[in-house]
Amino acid sequence: MEEKHPSRCQTEADCGLPVELSFSKGRPGCVTLELTGAGASPRESSSHQLPLQELQGPRQTVRLRYDNRWKRPLSVVVRGHDHDCSGPVLVTESREVPDLTTDPVEVKLAFEDADGDGVAPTSRGGADCHDADPGVHPWAAERCNQASDDCDADVDEGGACPLSLEWTTALGPQSPPALRVVESYGPGRVWFAGGTRWVGHRASPSEPVVWDVCDGHDGEWLASWVRPTDGRLFLASRAGGLTSVAPPPFASGATCATLNKDVGREAIEGLVGFERDAGSPQEGATRLYGVTDEGLLFTWDGVATVQKWGREPAVLLGIDGADEDSILVVGGRPATAPTGDLITTAPLAYSVVTGDDGGVRLVEEVLDFPASEVGVVLNDVDVVNRDLAYAVGKNGLLLERSQGQWKVLRPANGSGGVPELIDVVAFGPGSVYAVSWSSNNGGSRSIYAYRADAGTWEALSLPGLAADGGTDLLLRGIAGASPDDIWAVGKGGAIYHLRDLQ
Repeated sequence: MEEKHPSRCQTEADCGLPVELSFSKGRPGCVTLELTGAGASPRESSSHQLPLQELQGPRQTVRLRYDNRWKRPLSVVVRGHDHDCSGPVLVTESREVPDLTTDPVEVKLAFEDADGDGVAPTSRGGADCHDADPGVHPWAAERCNQASDDCDADVDEGGACPLSLEWTTALGPQSPPALRVVESYGPGRVWFAGGTRWVGHRASPSEPVVWDVCDGHDGEWLASWVRPTDGRLFLASRAGGLTSVAPPPFASGATCATLNKDVGREAIEGLVGFERDAGSPQEGATRLYGVTDEGLLFTWDGVATVQKWGREPAVLLGIDGADEDSILVVGGRPATAPTGDLITTAPLAYSVVTGDDGGVRLVEEVLDFPASEVGVVLNDVDVVNRDLAYAVGKNGLLLERSQGQWKVLRPANGSGGVPELIDVVAFGPGSVYAVSWSSNNGGSRSIYAYRADAGTWEALSLPGLAADGGTDLLLRGIAGASPDDIWAVGKGGAIYHLRDLQ
C-alpha cells in the first residue's frame, strides 16, 4: 500500500504540516512554531520563526517540515514573544496531531497589543509603557516630543531634539577680549578663561558668569582640566605655567594659585587630570598629565615640581583620556621650512604607557594615512572611553580610534570646504563637534557637527556673526558635559551654547 506521504521529503511542501495562525487583540513581536514527534528524539523536530514584519493578514498558514517515520502523535507548540524572537514568551498554544492530515491545524494566539508594535502592555507582562502609541516601547527611538518614547522616564534624551544655539558677548564690564579655554563639568556648570588673566565661572543655567582675574601669570592660557568632585579648574599657559582656581566665591587678590613654573618656557598645549580611586597607592591625589609644543610629556602630582618623562621629536598639541590607562596624545612631526619657520610634515598619535616602575612614556601609534594626508597635523583628541576616541586637524581631518585602531573618517581636503579644526568634543559615533579658527580651504569659522551617515562635517549657522564682522570671529575652544549641553568660546568674549530645545 502506498504511503500517504513519502518517507523522505523532497521539498517542504511535499510533507509540510500546515498550521493556520490567527490572532486576537494583537500580534506578537515574533511567533515561533515547533513540531515534534512522540519519539522525543532531536531528529523528530522542526521549527520556524515569524518576526512581526512577516505576519501578514488576519490569518497566515505556515508549513512545518516533518518525516513520515516520526512517531505519532505529533505535537505543535506555538509561542508568542514580546518585541522579537529573543523576547519573553507571553502566550503559548499547543495542539496534538494524532494522524497526518492535509487539513490545517488551527491555532489562535490571544496576544494583547493595542497599538500593533509587537510589544504587549506592562499590565499583561509585556514591556510597552504606552500601548496606544506604536512609537512608544523600550526599543523605540527617542523623539523630540516632550515625552519618553523608550519607556525609561527620561524625556527627549540622546540628542532627540535639534540643538539650538545661544550666544552672547555681554559678559559684563570685565568681559575679556578673547576666550581660549572652556571646561564643562555638569549641567550648566562651566568655566571660561581667556587672555593671560581672566577666569569666569557659571554655577547653574540660572546664574550669571562670575569673572575675576589672575595676576602674576604670563603667557596666554592654552589648556585646562576641571576636577569633577569640587569643580577646581587647572590652567596651563603658553609660558609653561600651571595654575589652579576654585569655584566662586573668589577670594580677592588670591583667585589663582601658582602650582609650578618648572616646565620651562614651553607652551603647554594639552592638559588632562585624574583623581586617584579609593584603594589606589595615591588615594585622593590628583595627577595632571601635560604636553608641550616641543615634544615634552610631564606629570604633576601636587608637589612643588613637575616630573618630566622624556621628549619626542614632535609638536604635541592635544592630550586626553577616560582614565590613566587610556591616555592619547596627538600632534605632528616637525620640520624647518626654507623660510626658517617651524612646520609639521605628518600627523602623529601616541598612547601613554605606565611601566612597572611607575614611569610613563609615549608609544607612537600606527596611523594608516593615504599619501594625500601627509603634511597635515592633529590638533586635538577627545577620548570617549577606552575603546573610542576622535582626533581633528587641518582642513577638516577627522580620525576615529576604535578598539585600538585608527582610521580616517573624513580626510583633509575632503568634499565640502572645511577649515582647520582646532578643538573637538565627542560623545560617540553620532555626536562629534569641533571648532575652527580659520577660514582656509573654502570653509568658515564655525562650530562643525560631524554627520556620520553622510561622512561629512556640517557648519552650524552661528548667530552674531554679522554683528561681529564675521571675519574677525575666532573660535578656539569647545567642551561639553553631554551632547545636549555643549559650549564653544572665541574672540571678543563670544560664548556659544548648544543646548537641547527642551
